[in-house]
Amino acid sequence: MPDKNIGDPGQRDISYKAKSIGDFGKPGLDEDFQVRDILHAMIARGDKDLSDPHAKSGYSYMIGKYGKGMADKLLTHALMFNQRDDVQNKPFPDRLRSFYTVGANDPEVDKLIKKNAKLGYGAETELTDAPVGEIMELTGRGLSKK
Repeated sequence: MPDKNIGDPGQRDISYKAKSIGDFGKPGLDEDFQVRDILHAMIARGDKDLSDPHAKSGYSYMIGKYGKGMADKLLTHALMFNQRDDVQNKPFPDRLRSFYTVGANDPEVDKLIKKNAKLGYGAETELTDAPVGEIMELTGRGLSKK
């Protein structure tokens, strides 16, 4: 997990840090929710590459959780999904549903996508007018302030 700040000094710390969301009796569940939120943010922003600092930070988080190989495959899938003509002009909730419906050709990536789908869509689909950072803060897995 990255601990360093990305961006200008004095700005928000946009590095993703797993936070406890309660005692569910399942180790790593909070990290699973974090990965779900990272993917949702990438879909919401329509990231097509790692030029956004939030995308870079999310990718770093996924490397820490899954290792570079799996993080690369999952990230590539999300970025390629955002490049599809049939989803680019859809509203965020529709793009998100399509992301989970389409799945992935790679069995490992598909397994992770299905696992994330079981975690639910969270508040993101209900708060489509709010910036992604605010949504993540509201759901308890947000961007911490300095």
